[in-house]
Amino acid sequence: MSLIKKSRVQNRPIISVIAALGCRGQIGLDGKIPWDSSKDLQRFKWITIGSPVIMGRKTYESIGGPLVGRQNVIITSQQDYNAPMCNIAHNIKEAIEVLAQNSWNKEIFIIGGESIYKEVINYADMLYLTHIPYSGPADTYFPKIVGNWNRVFNEMDKDGSQFEVLWRT
Repeated sequence: MSLIKKSRVQNRPIISVIAALGCRGQIGLDGKIPWDSSKDLQRFKWITIGSPVIMGRKTYESIGGPLVGRQNVIITSQQDYNAPMCNIAHNIKEAIEVLAQNSWNKEIFIIGGESIYKEVINYADMLYLTHIPYSGPADTYFPKIVGNWNRVFNEMDKDGSQFEVLWRT
């Protein structure tokens, strides 16, 4: 996607958060996404393919394996955790440092879950958000977005979903 701007901080990749959330910020229920949106999954793949992704262990396990075509970094507190074809980190700073060492990584995507989003939301550069018209139950939520953000892209889907890209100002 050609929305990448120069990072606010020199010599580091852009930190982007990508998420789909329901009407009340819901992102998960019982370890799964509580809706089915093939359009959003296609968009997620199109945006993140070829870029590194960072996710928490529970998100990784809910996906069932590494995402193809992307360098995967899994954050876990488990010191002996093993995930084939993935890098393991024990905090968000370590995960970003691993990926920032590669000069070709211009943008790093944070793909969940709840605790990882909460940890990174305050210093993310970009947000790629799909607002799903879902008002059902959930047990995990996207954090409140604070700070000054500029909407650089907005699109309404036929299913009532809204996709937007926000750049921190």
